[in-house]
Amino acid sequence: MERVIDVNTASRGISHEAAKTILNHSQALGFETDVEWPLIIRLKSNLNISYREVEGLEHETHIKYPEAVQTAGGLKNWMRQLEQDPKEWLKRVNISQRMIETAIQTQRKFGVRKKRKIEILKQI
Repeated sequence: MERVIDVNTASRGISHEAAKTILNHSQALGFETDVEWPLIIRLKSNLNISYREVEGLEHETHIKYPEAVQTAGGLKNWMRQLEQDPKEWLKRVNISQRMIETAIQTQRKFGVRKKRKIEILKQI
């Protein structure tokens, strides 16, 4: 049984060989690379994909918006406001949709059979 990985973390380390494979096949820009790159490695190479769960990436975002954090009355209040804001949730849904579309397109591009496609999508 294959291990499920979270492709939304956007933290990665890649080997030289993986980088060459990605450069030869990647067409994604932005968030879409988070799902496209692991799929390219899985579908176009015999390289292994390792995965390490991390905690704390969500806490980097506030560094980009110090004024908003201060206006909200601190980090906890700012994060709570984001979690309750429908516009923020819509952004997350749109990013997820783009990533799912990229996963489907990448699998189609490399001729993944329907059964295998479903197995890969379950892992995303």
